[in-house]
This record gives sequence, C-alpha cells and structure tokens, in this order.
Amino acid sequence: MGITVRGLERPYPLRVASGEIEELREVQIRYRTDWPAVFSCNKYGEIWVFSTYGYTRSSRRVRIIGNRLLEKIVGIYLQRRPEGGRFFVDESGVYIRPEDGFVQIISFVQRNIKRSTPEGLTESMRSIRQMLRHREVQARRQFGHLWDQD
Repeated sequence: MGITVRGLERPYPLRVASGEIEELREVQIRYRTDWPAVFSCNKYGEIWVFSTYGYTRSSRRVRIIGNRLLEKIVGIYLQRRPEGGRFFVDESGVYIRPEDGFVQIISFVQRNIKRSTPEGLTESMRSIRQMLRHREVQARRQFGHLWDQD
C-alpha cells in the first residue's frame, strides 16, 4: 500500500469473520484506491461512509445504522478519539491518521467459525447497498459537474 504505519499503543484485538469485513467494502459509495473501506463518526456515535475528502457536510452523509462490527469499531475508536473523525479499514484492522502516517488502533483477529447470523442481515446489507447506489446516481445527476472536484 505504500503507507507509513506508526503506533505508540498496541492495537485493540477484535475478532471478526471475513464476511464482516467484506460487508464494510460493499457499503462504500465512493471508492478509494488506497483503502478498501473508509468511514467517519462523530462524538455521538453516528457513522457514515466516505463520500468526500475533508469535512463531510451533514447533507452529504449517508449514515450506517445497525452494523454490529462498525458499532464495535466506533466504540473503541471513540475511547481513543472522543471527538470522532475518519477511520480507515482493511483486512488487517482499523487505522486513524493523526498527523503524518497512519496509526493502527484495532487489529482484526479472524474467526474460523462460520458466521452465525440471521439470513435477514445479508438481505438488509443488500438493501442498504441498493439505497446507497441509488443516492449516488441521484447525486451524480444533480451535481455531476462538481462530482470529483473536492
């Protein structure tokens, strides 16, 4: 990836199934070449997907509700950075970017057991993904001339 990773504390180990990490990739509305999944949160624990560089205005936030893994990540993240902010996810864990480089705050520990979640969760993630794609199409129609100018 070509990034600098530095850290003063050991990353918090968090048990995850590989399917959970894939779900985080699937809800992205704007892809980045350097990170599979990027999210932001505020001090109230509200979570939204990456849609623009810098500050994301409230009107551009596509909130994620009900994803257990993201809720766990944000709980840990807010202990480290109570005001919230952007965090970056890949197969190895969760990173923040304080000044220069990246700091890993969560280390994913893969579970070998099959994920025992209700079928409805997968269906709910599909419907969230469809809703996100629909909003992206609407935004491109309305703001196409400004789309990648941030």
